[in-house]
Amino acid sequence: MVNRRDEMRIMVLGIGNTLMKDDGAGVAVVTCLSAQVYSDAYSSIVTFLDGGTLSFPLIPDLTTHDGLILVDAINLAKPPGTVQIFFGDQMDQFLTTHRASAHDISLMDLFNMMAMLGHKPKNRALIGIQVEEIGWGDQLTAVVERAIPTAVHSVLSTIRQWETQNLPFMEDQANVRHHEVDQSA
Repeated sequence: MVNRRDEMRIMVLGIGNTLMKDDGAGVAVVTCLSAQVYSDAYSSIVTFLDGGTLSFPLIPDLTTHDGLILVDAINLAKPPGTVQIFFGDQMDQFLTTHRASAHDISLMDLFNMMAMLGHKPKNRALIGIQVEEIGWGDQLTAVVERAIPTAVHSVLSTIRQWETQNLPFMEDQANVRHHEVDQSA
């Protein structure tokens, strides 16, 4: 259990294929975060990782952290560029009901494996960005590109929230928090 701020460790994992247009949105967010001062400001507690299209070898990196923030391009059935955050069980429910994945394994498969190993973080969030188009191409669509700063802000807000709450917090507290931003305008 984490009791002191300096013991807190948070992994921010960007998921996606940067050669499949909007599927690379999660990686774009992590790239933006790690390239800016944000990584310096949080370097003692936050690790930014490009998870690509996922695979089980990521598990050792994930199990060394108290909190996990996943950033991924997802289908929310909302306007393209919408950013939505799911916390704790709410995240699990979303991943369970939206199992289709363009990645090697689904995020829920990864969490199930972590749970079997005894390390599914209580502090977890999924920051999803509604895609407009997934297909061959190394550029995000304009509407998803405009959503990147909102997703960056969502990551930083989640880190600050967890930091001020002195990890870990109860999962039932996480379930009542939900945030959505429509970037289609």
